Amino acid sequence: MTFDQFKTNLETAQTEEVDNVTDESQRRFEGEFYTPLRFAQKAISYFTDVLGKNWYKTGKYRIWDMAAGTGNLEYHLPAEAYKYLYMSTLHASEADHLKKVFPSATCFQYDYLNDDVEYLSDEAKDVIEKAKTVYRLFYSNLNRMATHKWKIESWDAGWYQIRRCLSEHNIAIDEIKILNKVNEKLASKILPMIEEYGFLDRDEMFEKNKSKF
Repeated sequence: MTFDQFKTNLETAQTEEVDNVTDESQRRFEGEFYTPLRFAQKAISYFTDVLGKNWYKTGKYRIWDMAAGTGNLEYHLPAEAYKYLYMSTLHASEADHLKKVFPSATCFQYDYLNDDVEYLSDEAKDVIEKAKTVYRLFYSNLNRMATHKWKIESWDAGWYQIRRCLSEHNIAIDEIKILNKVNEKLASKILPMIEEYGFLDRDEMFEKNKSKF
């Protein structure tokens, strides 16, 4: 083990110890729970099982850890994967730590759990507001619909089931059309960015987006 590796392990251990004695309610608010390294290593092995041994060399995949903390989840990643790695965390001190440990990665401070909606684009805000309208109509008409047919009560029920259920009962038809339009508007804005950053293939994502709405 090199001195730099020892220093990194020591810093991580110190941060984890702070986590153990920090007030639980604060940690829950901040989403601050550290992943044991042995679990992180197992997660990386799943990448290899699914994507192949040298998946990180192809440039086809990107990783964004939205709550990276001190980077435990990425600790066992090969250094060659760092340039395809995006890591955001709540505290500036953690972001500085990540930049030292993962020098080729894109590391930055961001509170994805609690940041206000003001950070969203106008198009994204419009999608949220139109979606709220549809969901209000759905819940206000629950007693009129045969929800069992679409398994609305199941744990993994989502937009597909809700949309089908509403359409079958001729509820929120116009509102869903409006939601589709603003969603397509948002997609047309962000898909070029997705393509630029290399996260996903733009044409493939556009076709998937159309099929959902």
